Amino acid sequence: MTTIVLLVILFAVAVVVSLVCRKLVSPPPQPDSAPSPAPKFRKKQFLLSKAELSFCHVLKSGLPDPFSIHSKVRLADVLEPFSNQTSQKHLDFVIVNTATSEIVAAVELDDSSHKQTAMSKRDDQVNQWCKEAGLPLHRIPAKQGYSIADIAPITQSLRS
Repeated sequence: MTTIVLLVILFAVAVVVSLVCRKLVSPPPQPDSAPSPAPKFRKKQFLLSKAELSFCHVLKSGLPDPFSIHSKVRLADVLEPFSNQTSQKHLDFVIVNTATSEIVAAVELDDSSHKQTAMSKRDDQVNQWCKEAGLPLHRIPAKQGYSIADIAPITQSLRS
């Protein structure tokens, strides 16, 4: 009888050791849902660069009634006909008559990148398109800060 008890105890110990080993070696249980993938997009912190924001504030304060300013407007929203070329480019600022939403002028801030050949060609193309469409395009050199004097040519053209 002691032999039988001893065999039962040995068997029980073997089962317990087997279960413990299986628990240690087996992979952890999988969660019910797969982990979410990393986002493909993230929100930019600011819409305008510091230079663009400075210019926007000065232009906004100097615009006569009834005009307002919009930033980063696609060329395809300003010029017709629509094309792949115009859908992939934007104007830094567009000035509209607030009462009618008529587009009256556009403004481009030209930083040092506009001196590069590719950007220069893009600028020439945008200049030509705006000229053909009868849209006054004002090119302003980009800098850290602006004053009312910097926007005088724009405001004068709106008053005439």
